Amino acid sequence: MRIGNICMRVSTGKKQIIAVSALLADIPGGVNAYIRNLCSGLSSWTDRFDFILFTNPRSGGPIPDWPNTVPFPLWRSNPISRIIQERLTWPRLIKRHHIDLFHSPVSYIPPGVKVPAVFTVHDLRAFHFPQTYQKLRVLFLQRQIPHSISQAQRIIAVSDYTRNDLIRLFSVPAEKIVTIHEGIDSKKYQTPTMNRDAILHKFQLPGRYLLAVGHLEPRKNYVRLFRALALLRDRFRIDLPLVVCGRKNWQVDEIQKEIDRLHLADQVRLFGAVDEADLIGLYQSAFIFIFPSLFEGFGFPPLESMAAGVPVVASNTTSIPEVCGDAALYFDPHDEEEMAERIYQLIDDPQLYKLQVVKGNENIKRFSWERCVRETVNLYHNALETAEIGA
Repeated sequence: MRIGNICMRVSTGKKQIIAVSALLADIPGGVNAYIRNLCSGLSSWTDRFDFILFTNPRSGGPIPDWPNTVPFPLWRSNPISRIIQERLTWPRLIKRHHIDLFHSPVSYIPPGVKVPAVFTVHDLRAFHFPQTYQKLRVLFLQRQIPHSISQAQRIIAVSDYTRNDLIRLFSVPAEKIVTIHEGIDSKKYQTPTMNRDAILHKFQLPGRYLLAVGHLEPRKNYVRLFRALALLRDRFRIDLPLVVCGRKNWQVDEIQKEIDRLHLADQVRLFGAVDEADLIGLYQSAFIFIFPSLFEGFGFPPLESMAAGVPVVASNTTSIPEVCGDAALYFDPHDEEEMAERIYQLIDDPQLYKLQVVKGNENIKRFSWERCVRETVNLYHNALETAEIGA
């Protein structure tokens, strides 16, 4: 189900007040991009609603362009104390600010929120890959997500894959879930942040290198990517460097062991988390982008690479084909031989390479933050109408 382009007013009286929780706007990765771009875009819709953003002053700064924010100093040291804090604090803040609708952008509705609410589900990784979270977090998510599903007026899924996953796992009525794709700031990745020669010199890279972006953890499937890289070297006599940008999460030792076992220490460059300007420069200077992930609810890096004019080779699983469309060459993420073959196809065929660049440029036109925000505002209208009917 998708929300149309026409916004209907819920009432002709006083504007209703929508609260958006931006407490986790500092989380690295896609959630951060979603919260910040959504909140920034909502500033164009204040003729329809009054918005209040709840922000964590300890998270490194407020959301840009939003004067109407309410501080919520979120406790981080202890998950149990944080849950208690939210359960006690949200009812008071919601009552004080006369909130009509609450939007949680982080896959669950916080404890203590008792007004009509919507929430955005980025993925259901806690149910498919629980080992990617700390145990307390898994227990919390596995309890709170089903509770949020039953509580919510409407649910936003960032992909049809995630929407279908919700229906499959929890038997959610299809009409309750709306797919709203996230956006991509194409211009940011198309505009050079620094001279290409400067990027290559700074990171000591040759003119051609492969690039992968994502946290170092088992779900990102780097071990098989390294095996594919070894196959490229041994079978096709191709030894291009592979640059990996992403912070270390867990089981990093297994990644390093595989690099050593395959004798790839001179070929694999683990750069860790690089700043945004450097990352954009690395995208723009790359030869081929590889996305071997086993599970994604959406997946920004392939779109960022396409915007930078670099062709993509990617997994054929979860939401990735939905997001990449026909602008990627796909492989089974469990098959390193197929992965190596797809990379070699792009290296070996200049015409195919150019075609995939063109397709990538077309594909990113399907995703914009403006559209994401517009469809989200339409969903707010729909959720408030549903709440009034059910009241």
